[in-house]
Parts: sequence; structure tokens; C-alpha cells
Amino acid sequence: MKSELIEILEELFAIGGNHDILKALELRRKLKVFLNHDEQLLGDQNSENVVIAKDAIRFIDANNTYANTSSVVEAGRHLNSFFDRLLNQEKWNRYELKIFIGSSHLTKDVEQAIRLGVEAIIKFVEFYDDSRTGVLEGLLSCNICSRILHAKYFDDVDEKYFLSSEFKKWFSRLRHLAQEHEELELSNLVTKVRYALFEKNDVWIIEHMQELENYDKKIVDLINREIHFYRTSKRYRYPNAHEKED
Repeated sequence: MKSELIEILEELFAIGGNHDILKALELRRKLKVFLNHDEQLLGDQNSENVVIAKDAIRFIDANNTYANTSSVVEAGRHLNSFFDRLLNQEKWNRYELKIFIGSSHLTKDVEQAIRLGVEAIIKFVEFYDDSRTGVLEGLLSCNICSRILHAKYFDDVDEKYFLSSEFKKWFSRLRHLAQEHEELELSNLVTKVRYALFEKNDVWIIEHMQELENYDKKIVDLINREIHFYRTSKRYRYPNAHEKED
């Protein structure tokens, strides 16, 4: 891959999710400039540089949509082709792995998130040492828990126990890894809030939000918006409403 593209991608992943959309949008502009130049120069739509640059643009667009709407469906549309490709692709690029980790909460359904998540864990060892693998696995676990939470209140899932057991399994993995890696402290706290939402426990929500008070206001605002999004959802307020509609 070209050094110019790698530099942009490293800057993008240094942001950390959708915490700085303005910065991400500036990097999107740089990716478009790179892409236009590279396509005109090479004329190869399938080169690794072109494919990864386009995936990164879709990743930014998905995170931007999710930050503004909290809608997995709307945000995930940007990345559906990316997820489908990974499912049928034996060899992953290092940056495809990073894009998936950062967007695993936007998959089409929980099954897709888990299937790709297990595959990602296997592929970590191809690119990273043990210390970095633990951090990435923790970030992935955090995002998969987010996808499972969304499924509980918005997806049509027949087996509710499946969601509960999978949330607990990935959350347990994250808690264990957070004890070994300080970098996962925020992800662990955010997932505590999400578990409280999963269990509809208002006391836990208040307690865990107090733990987040020392973090950047942008992050706290994002989590508060997420809490509002779930608390005002129909299934959160009226858990049996959808059954009556059926």
C-alpha cells in the first residue's frame, strides 16, 4: 500500500470511533483527493489502494450517520458491501481488520457481527503481538455488545436468550481484557452503561454515568444521546407492545 494512504488511515484510526466527526470528515476529503489521483493514474478499480480507500470513506460515512441518527440500519447501509465481502474473503488486509473492529456495531444483524468477530480474533495474530491483540479484541467486544443491545430493542430476534447469553459472553471477555489493558477502561465503562440499558436498570445507568464524568464532554454527550435513544424506544418503554402488534 502507498505510504500516503497509510498515513491518512493511521490518522483516521487514531481518532477513535466517531468521537471527532469533523476531523474524520477532513480525512475523508484527503481520501477522496488520494482516490481521484490514484484512479486516474492507475485506472485500476480493484487495486488494494483503491479498495481500502473506498472502504475507509464508507467507514467515515457510516460513523457520521450513526453519530447523527443512532440508527444502525441507516449507518450500516454504507458498509453492507464491505461486510459481505469480508464474509467471503479468506485473506484480510490489516486495515480491513481495523475498519471491521471500528464498525462491528453496524452489521446487518447480530449473527453477522459474531461470525465476523470470531474470524477477526483469529486474524489478529497475523498482524499484532499479544499486547496489541488484547486491546483490539477488547474494542471489538465493546462494539459487538453495542450491536447486541441494538438488536434487543430494534431487531426481530426470536431467541431473546441468545442475545442475553452473547452479550454476557462478549462483555465478560471485555472485562477480563480491561484488567490487563488500561486503554480499555473507557470501552469497559461504556459497555457497563449498555449492559444497564440491556437490563433496563436505571440505578446502574446513573452510577456508571457518574464514572464517566471525568472523560471528554463529547464522549459523555454521545453516551447520553445513546441512553436517550434507547430509553425512548418503543420496546424499551413497552416491552410487550410488538407482541400485541403481531
